[in-house]
Amino acid sequence: YTASLTVPTGWTVWATGTLENPTDVYSADTLGRIAEARTSDDKVEVVTPEDRQSGRVTTEGMNGSLTYRFQADSVRDFTWTTSNVDRWDATSALVPDRDGDGADDRVLINSFWRENRAPLWEDEWKYAKESIEYHSRYTGFPYPWPHMTSVEGADIIDGGMEFPMMTLIGPYTGSSAQNLFSVTSHELAHEWIPMIVGSNERRHAWIDEGSTDYLDLQAEKEFWPGVDHERLEARDYMQVAQLGLEQSMMRHGDWYAPGPGYGIASYNKPATLMVALREMMGEEKWHEAYQDFIHQWAYKHPTPWDFFNTFERFAGHDLDWFWTSFYYETWAVDFDAVSVDPKAGGGGTIHIANRGFAPYPVKVRITTASGGVIERDIPLKQWLEGRRTLDIDLPSDVGSITRVEIDPSGVVPDIDKSNNFWPRG
Repeated sequence: YTASLTVPTGWTVWATGTLENPTDVYSADTLGRIAEARTSDDKVEVVTPEDRQSGRVTTEGMNGSLTYRFQADSVRDFTWTTSNVDRWDATSALVPDRDGDGADDRVLINSFWRENRAPLWEDEWKYAKESIEYHSRYTGFPYPWPHMTSVEGADIIDGGMEFPMMTLIGPYTGSSAQNLFSVTSHELAHEWIPMIVGSNERRHAWIDEGSTDYLDLQAEKEFWPGVDHERLEARDYMQVAQLGLEQSMMRHGDWYAPGPGYGIASYNKPATLMVALREMMGEEKWHEAYQDFIHQWAYKHPTPWDFFNTFERFAGHDLDWFWTSFYYETWAVDFDAVSVDPKAGGGGTIHIANRGFAPYPVKVRITTASGGVIERDIPLKQWLEGRRTLDIDLPSDVGSITRVEIDPSGVVPDIDKSNNFWPRG
């Protein structure tokens, strides 16, 4: 894109792309502060309310107006912001080497906000910096563009909306700092999908929103520890599944019935399934597949089948049962530790059931009276053969069975975990 935007003198403009004529529009003081921010890890106050009042932010322009000229390459959209009242904070994010010179690179981070409308935004520059740095590392694909700009949008938006190199986010008045970090991390994660990996959100929203939700959860685990963010994200999906209100993830984004179907199928459920798939494949192998998907489909337009094929290639085996159960269908997993029939002298038979329709491999942890712990894997084929129940027999020499727990790590997308224990409670 190339774009020229003409505004009154004193109004600042940022947009998707590189500003081609900075010396024509910004004062020497403003240009100096921008230059400082480009290499800084700290906040640089590029424009303060006092600067706005003094009229020293921009040049005088011509005939009372300024024309900002932007150019952008390899982007799927264009957006811009202008103001004569916003504060302007800036810093830079350090991302892995993008140009092959062996050194890390810098990305200018801008934050435009109004103190009287969004006091929580005082730290937005930091949240954006941390997000761009983390997402660049985790995806293995360094942020490719010259800047990332956050714009506060009180009276325009409550949540957030993403565009290449720019996001609009609500003021989050009355919310916590973690809430603002979360939405910032989420909107900036969209720079990878769909702004780099050009998925079609209207057709398959889960590729876009689900992948972004997952990436945001990883950043929250990094910067806001002490909370099981992934399990909290899964909770809404489980509740909707229990109520039978799910709708297929493969449904067109415009064709969801009113209710929670679209949100669950697009956000919570696909993020939860990425966690589940990561645990099944092993974190290292899963991460290789995840990064490969982003690299292979950067600046292209993948379909769900490209996503499926990438993960199957790294898993090394067929995952059709997984895609069918959870993406095409709304089948559920509901494991039940039904009962234990003890044997004289110890051991016994443990009765396990899957009350849902989806097959799933699962681990069972068994505790004995002596404090011993036994783990058994129930392979996928047991359920693919059509079984709904199965038994685990333990010999008497293991001692008395005191506790049975299905899925002790809690990563299986089991819609009712209350029956995963024997005895109950």
